Amino acid sequence: MHRSPRLFPLLIALLAPLALVLGQQTKPEAYKVLGISVEGQRASDPSAIIANTGLKVGDEISIPGEQTRTAIERLYGLRLFDDIQILIENRTPQGIYLLIRVSENPRLEKIEVLGNDELSEDDVLKKINLVKGQIVTKQDLSSIIHFLRLKYDEDGYLNAVVKPELIRATDSSGNRRVLRVTINEGPKVKVDRIRFHGNKMFDDGDLKGAMKETSERAWWKFWTTNKFDKKKYEEDKKLILNFYQKSGYRDAEILTDSISYDSEKKLLGIDLYIYEGPQYRVRNIIWEGNTVYKSELLSARLGFLKGEVFDKEKFEKNLYRTEEETDVQSLYSDNGYLMFEAVPEETRVPGDSLDITIHIRERNQFRIGQVLITGNTKTYEKVIRRELFTRPGDYFSRGAVIRSARQLSQLNYFNPEKIKPDTRNLDVEKGIVDLEYAVEEKSSDTFNMSVGYSGYFGFNGALGLTFNNFSIHEPLKGGEGQQLSFDWQFGEGNRYRTFMIGFTEPWMFDTPILFGVNLFDQRQMFYYDMRLTGASVRIGRRFKWPDYLFRGDWTVKFQRNDVINGGSYYLEGLTTQVGVSQVISRSSSDSPIFPTRGYSFPGT
Repeated sequence: MHRSPRLFPLLIALLAPLALVLGQQTKPEAYKVLGISVEGQRASDPSAIIANTGLKVGDEISIPGEQTRTAIERLYGLRLFDDIQILIENRTPQGIYLLIRVSENPRLEKIEVLGNDELSEDDVLKKINLVKGQIVTKQDLSSIIHFLRLKYDEDGYLNAVVKPELIRATDSSGNRRVLRVTINEGPKVKVDRIRFHGNKMFDDGDLKGAMKETSERAWWKFWTTNKFDKKKYEEDKKLILNFYQKSGYRDAEILTDSISYDSEKKLLGIDLYIYEGPQYRVRNIIWEGNTVYKSELLSARLGFLKGEVFDKEKFEKNLYRTEEETDVQSLYSDNGYLMFEAVPEETRVPGDSLDITIHIRERNQFRIGQVLITGNTKTYEKVIRRELFTRPGDYFSRGAVIRSARQLSQLNYFNPEKIKPDTRNLDVEKGIVDLEYAVEEKSSDTFNMSVGYSGYFGFNGALGLTFNNFSIHEPLKGGEGQQLSFDWQFGEGNRYRTFMIGFTEPWMFDTPILFGVNLFDQRQMFYYDMRLTGASVRIGRRFKWPDYLFRGDWTVKFQRNDVINGGSYYLEGLTTQVGVSQVISRSSSDSPIFPTRGYSFPGT
């Protein structure tokens, strides 16, 4: 069939036709599709392109209309094409013939990186994140610029210029391109000065001190780089406002800030324009909606006296969450009020004071239904449950949940980051909520071995093995929370050796009483010859007073000393020793291996 060489483009890229012709809006016309052809493809199959448009011969479509717009969106979604047009190739009284004209995106042949000095080629390629044969789009080029600029900004190269371009590969045919990334890093920018404008209550030094990561150049700060990091600078601006708000300036804000460079673009100056506003003090604190606890008790927890400077950070901590669990919300959530809410409303009064009304919604008091434990593939469930402070029938307590999670992490049997207590099956009508403790097992056993040799002393070495989650009933499986340890050391041609084996049951008779026994045998042959053998028994218990973090341990040690040859150092013969020791300790650390919070007494 002969087709007219004239093509009539469709304006289907617009969401809706906006052009007006002679004062009237363009009206879509309905056509029957008599045929569809494809032009411009190289690697793509024309039939697949047509299939992805959703257009079919025999369809009735409107031009302009939704079908053609959707067809183009589908093809762009494939990321195969850089440009897509749907044109009327021929129009007849019976309908129209459509032409889909496409321009394919190139495929990557290789990557060339030029001009990089501070960043290695590997670092640049990681940010580019493209592989040979992959389709490269304009969005990919924009992403390369974006992510490389971010990386250079982090390293202080604020004026770095990144230029990615696609070049036809000379040693390959088809639609292959070489991605050439040209980088002009420029000089490293350092913060030369920071100036504040509008600050009257605090000098520049106070405000600079509030900034943690952004500091100006000084001759005595030889250990700092003074680089400028945009992300950290934004965080430092928030710290400046926090500094003001802690001192009662709740309306303080940074009106604007500007950055300027010197002529060589190596040094940077920062100017911040501050509005301090008035300093507010607390006049009245009013509690509304509280029926369980008196207002005096809630005010004592909040910790503000009349006339005291309004510290926003302190107010929010004492209302919602403190590390010591002494806030208002903990008072309710530790007594079953799981859905408790406190909404403060601040009212300014003459004289730069605040009246704070705190609206309380106490709602239902919840008891614990089931306590579920998931993820323990080795550790016995009873070993986990005995460490929990949450039991079915008790009122829900956030503090008890936190203490339980801490105790589980102290066992060192589980990944501390994966211990996630959560609520399940909240029944508002019955006032019951289930608790789930999700854990992830980790290996806690230790093994060490060392050996050495010297021509004068001979062999020396050590062998140690500790099972920290042992089970005397199932030795090969473990999981009962017991500890079995073995240690053997030898050295200097058998002139020194020591052997020790120990067993500890942390919950004897399913009570929080620790029982442990150690046997040891030691032989020393230097200028003297002596052998030490004995045993020790340890009894320990976790206390309830002053709090659950206290514990006591008592150890009785018996030792037999056999001096075979005193060598003018010791009296020869047999002697015995009996010793008793007591240790009262308290530990609030969050991890037995790498603690980040809390302390231990006595320290280790």
